Amino acid sequence: MKILKIIGILILTVIGLLIVWVNLPTSILYYSEIKYGNEFVENIYNYKKQHGQFPKDNSWDTLKILNPLKPYETFYPEYHIIDKDNFSLTYIEGFDPPYLQYDTKSKKWEKK
Repeated sequence: MKILKIIGILILTVIGLLIVWVNLPTSILYYSEIKYGNEFVENIYNYKKQHGQFPKDNSWDTLKILNPLKPYETFYPEYHIIDKDNFSLTYIEGFDPPYLQYDTKSKKWEKK
């Protein structure tokens, strides 16, 4: 009987921890991705200040220099130019959304 109580408490504890983990804010759940992503965003804006435009989508050598992470070392953000004043950075994990994406208008990371 005592063992059943212990097993029940363990199961409830695991379920409780999973509920807390799923409901954590994006800033905590994706802390390291956001940290490196913010460095990448800052480097992209510095590049625009120096060259007058964002780097091209397909200029891989430039993007490698600007990105603080090495390719294929971890989740690598995808970079796309939206227009002359906006771009997107998206961390794609797996095949299904939601994806972590940087919004240049609000200057925030969001799950989309």
